Amino acid sequence: MSEKPASVEISILDHPDFNLLQWSVYGTGWLKLDYQYSHRGPVDFMGVSFNYPEVRLNEMTWLGNGPYRVWKNRLKGGTLDVWNNSHNNFKPNTSWNYPEFPGYYSGFRWVTLKTEDGPIVIATDTPDLYLRVYRQQDGDDPRHTAMKWPEGDISVLHAIPAIGTKFTKASDTGPQGRPFPADGSYGGTLWFFFGMPGPEK
Repeated sequence: MSEKPASVEISILDHPDFNLLQWSVYGTGWLKLDYQYSHRGPVDFMGVSFNYPEVRLNEMTWLGNGPYRVWKNRLKGGTLDVWNNSHNNFKPNTSWNYPEFPGYYSGFRWVTLKTEDGPIVIATDTPDLYLRVYRQQDGDDPRHTAMKWPEGDISVLHAIPAIGTKFTKASDTGPQGRPFPADGSYGGTLWFFFGMPGPEK
């Protein structure tokens, strides 16, 4: 973006882990969020989250690894491409309407959410981020397959949780099944557009 934006810095007093939360608003309609936070210690997930009612979301198209969601210890098998998933949300073993919609997606570059309020675009050039959309209910007697979700509805994350099997804890499946060992500063830049962006002039 060549245009100089108007810039507003949000107070971080209520977000003690954040060193930076800054929104920049462009005349083209794009909004940019620069963020940075520090954390040390094992975590299941960390990043930024936003709220948007799930009942108003119809489908998403994204560039990343797909079409299936991932867990920290189940990252293999996805293909980098542009994918489209229609919204669904069901308890495990109650439907064959795969791939599941709620979940964590790796290799995130951009997503267009088709909503009742129009398209919402989120994009980034920060590498190695995960997109999280909503949360799925656990099935009956999940045991070690109980799913962990951050607060909010839509997240862009630097770390995601692992998942176990019916009889094995995630932490017992190997190093990838353990929480992420955060140690330092993490951050990135996210771009938002409400509507469908046209070509720059």
